[in-house]
Amino acid sequence: MDEQALRYADGPTMSVTTVVAAPPADVWLLVTDITLSARFSSEFLGAEWLDGATEPALGARFAGHNRHPAAGEWDSTSTVVEVDPERSFAWAVSDPANPAALWRFTLEPAEGGTRVTQSVRLGPGRSGLTPAIEAMPDKESRIIHRRLAEHQRNMQANLDGIATLVARPNGAPRLDPLTPAVLTDEQRSLYDTIAGGRRTSGPQSVPLVADDGHLVGPFNAMLLQPALGRALQALGLAVRFETSLSAREREIAILVVAAAHDSSFERYAHERIGLRAGLTDAELDALRGLVFDGFDGRERDVATVAHALAVRHDLDDPEYTHARDALGEATIFELTTLVGYYALLALQLRVFRVATPAD
Repeated sequence: MDEQALRYADGPTMSVTTVVAAPPADVWLLVTDITLSARFSSEFLGAEWLDGATEPALGARFAGHNRHPAAGEWDSTSTVVEVDPERSFAWAVSDPANPAALWRFTLEPAEGGTRVTQSVRLGPGRSGLTPAIEAMPDKESRIIHRRLAEHQRNMQANLDGIATLVARPNGAPRLDPLTPAVLTDEQRSLYDTIAGGRRTSGPQSVPLVADDGHLVGPFNAMLLQPALGRALQALGLAVRFETSLSAREREIAILVVAAAHDSSFERYAHERIGLRAGLTDAELDALRGLVFDGFDGRERDVATVAHALAVRHDLDDPEYTHARDALGEATIFELTTLVGYYALLALQLRVFRVATPAD
């Protein structure tokens, strides 16, 4: 079946819809977070409000940062053109009167939660597509179809991510604390390795052992299968202490993974470790939003690579070439290992409902 012929001047559109298990008020907080899509999109890198704005309001502006394999990196300025709390949020890219694109979230109450739709209308103002269409007018429809398909994939990833976030469980811990009194000999050997190892040398940013003696965070679960747990904790030690990454670079990468997976325990633990490594409160706040503009040179490259790996699980050819030239292939290997390790811990922390200590 032939594709429908599309013209940029007609404002071609694409939308994606899903039902998420949360009331509109909860979903509204997510869809109006202009940084959220950076967790899930293969293209959007982050955003920040401009002109002193801090939240959606008619006329408020924000700067967005993007990357595409064919177009490289670019920035854009968007203006909020529609705000109907718990119902719709829309923004125009570039000139609001003649936008390069118009993006919108709409929310509707639905059985089981909220029906969320994200949509985009291309044009009619000039955009990154315009030069390609002008150079190949006979391929205009194909160019538009390809671009809409890319937007569809990223919008679906956004909505899937939102559904995961609102459904994130907050139930009681599923594992009993494995205190020293109940451990087998094999478990006790691993317990002693973790509790008395390199992680506990020097000042402690985060307690490793609770008052009753059980291991906190991901380490309690490692005792369930000591042979596998021993290998896993050894990998963690190597990731923490045996790479070429500086302490700041390491914690930046870990906190990118924590943000991408919305892992509250990893964020709790490594923000404290990050402070001791020299990260500032402002830098920690930026990492929570996956905004890397405040980092320079190698640290920004580490954050950008970790983000691509955590969100898209890959580096495209330009990204790989830049990372190889800026960081080296050994560091790319280190970062793929670090991201995989902390993504695994985030999964286990979630499945076992590991509580995050209160501040």
